[in-house]
Amino acid sequence: MKFRYHLTACVVALLPTSVLACEPPAVFHAPFQARSNASVPAEIAAYVARTKPVIRTTSLARGAPGESSMCGGMGYINVEIALPPGAPYTLGQVGAEITLAEGQFHDHVFPKGPVMPIDPGADSLDIGNAWYEGPPPQHKPISAVFHVRLVAPDGTRGPVTRVVVKSVPKRTDKAEGVSP
Repeated sequence: MKFRYHLTACVVALLPTSVLACEPPAVFHAPFQARSNASVPAEIAAYVARTKPVIRTTSLARGAPGESSMCGGMGYINVEIALPPGAPYTLGQVGAEITLAEGQFHDHVFPKGPVMPIDPGADSLDIGNAWYEGPPPQHKPISAVFHVRLVAPDGTRGPVTRVVVKSVPKRTDKAEGVSP
């Protein structure tokens, strides 16, 4: 039995660190639902109906040419959503959703329907995921527009904040990026 543990430890120690380098950070959120300590839903709905979400940060990463591991074929996108400064609610009371408005993007990257942070007092919400698109020579350009909006417990959706995603595979000299 000890031999198995030693053998496993030796194999893990011999793995190149690049094997572990492409694992995206974990992003945790839950399907949106009203929490028991939420304010009166009509007040939240009125707030949501007039409030655009704030995009704090965005990130987009794609595999690099020359990476022969699975990392070379991974892509990762993340959008950090927040309420405007001084908001009377938290994202634990007001959910958020991201929907594709223009272009094409991988279907499973953003959750279908509104989500909320696991922590009811959180002031921001990270939404994103990874996808596999094959070796870098097979990567296709990305051009998509997403709508980010707040969602009240009664289903009221607020005005959108647009997030534009443009990326040309790294085999060219053009840079990738995400802009709110």
